[in-house]
Amino acid sequence: MTYLKIVNRVLKLLREDTVATVADEDAVVQLVCTYVNDAKTMVEDSFHFNALRHDWDETVLQGGDFITLSDSGQNPTIEEIWGPFGKLKELHPADMRNKRLRTTALATPQYYAVDGQVQGDLRIRIFPSSSESFDLSVIGYRNQDELTLDSDRLLVPSQPVVYYAYALAARERGEVGGQTAAEIFGLAAQYLKDAVAHDAALNLYEWTN
Repeated sequence: MTYLKIVNRVLKLLREDTVATVADEDAVVQLVCTYVNDAKTMVEDSFHFNALRHDWDETVLQGGDFITLSDSGQNPTIEEIWGPFGKLKELHPADMRNKRLRTTALATPQYYAVDGQVQGDLRIRIFPSSSESFDLSVIGYRNQDELTLDSDRLLVPSQPVVYYAYALAARERGEVGGQTAAEIFGLAAQYLKDAVAHDAALNLYEWTN
């Protein structure tokens, strides 16, 4: 569903007129646009939806000891990191520091740890520092960028996003159509639960092994 359609669905639920563009300067429309993106983030952060799966292919240079996940966005998640020599093992940052203090010799990287950000992108420290250049494959999830254009398509299920945005707007406004914000949040939570169950069923093997 497009950003414009989602905004108009929320406006209808609020008993407001629909609009031709999300760039409409009406204060209510702009508030709904904000709530839609807030709701999108809430839904994205609630579960690792298949639509948010992402692989990063990053190059480690000889002597290098970190990679930066380009365009990793808000709240990325790392599941696995693989190199040509196999899977890297995750370390606690403190354990990574201890290993780096004990040796500086170049070798085949075997471990990784999250090590802050670089200009908003997640940085991954590897150990030992690489004795040669090679590519790493990082498997994980990242949130979709904020919706801004009428035609931007939502990746996660739309129904919980619509109702969480509706609930946020209702909390701001008060009761809407006889429903309280608490009741609407309850509906949104049920829609999210259903969406998670459906998405998880697509990876039944993953969740049962």
